[in-house]
Amino acid sequence: MSRRVVEGDTIRFGTWRFVAHSTPGHTPGCTTWSTTLHSHGRALDAQFLCSTSVPGYTRLVNNADYPSIAKDYAATFSKLARLPCSTFFHEHPQGFQLERKIQALQDTPGVYPFTDPGGCRTTIAGDMAQFKRMLAKQTAAPVAPRD
Repeated sequence: MSRRVVEGDTIRFGTWRFVAHSTPGHTPGCTTWSTTLHSHGRALDAQFLCSTSVPGYTRLVNNADYPSIAKDYAATFSKLARLPCSTFFHEHPQGFQLERKIQALQDTPGVYPFTDPGGCRTTIAGDMAQFKRMLAKQTAAPVAPRD
């Protein structure tokens, strides 16, 4: 059965359990998923991040197609700051340095390079800083709304 997933919904795939977190901004339907991974006897909080980047062409002010975009981005950054994140995955491999982490797996057996709370926080903080710069610039010199 198909249905719409909403904030806090849990889906299961076998023994895996994923919790939905509504994180709109990049798109209105962006959803970040959290779960617990187990590695070397440790439980790790993990996030599968929906994009938090703000493409340079994005209209954050006077966006007739997505009027709540700035408010949504701000709420998403606030929410993600509160979620635990010792391990994260991103829809773009470069967004979580996948190639470097795969190489580290090969170079240092027994070390789990995907445990990266600093990388998770840095990625989110970088996108939030970009959002704030773009919002300030567009607020100072807003583009007229489209008809």
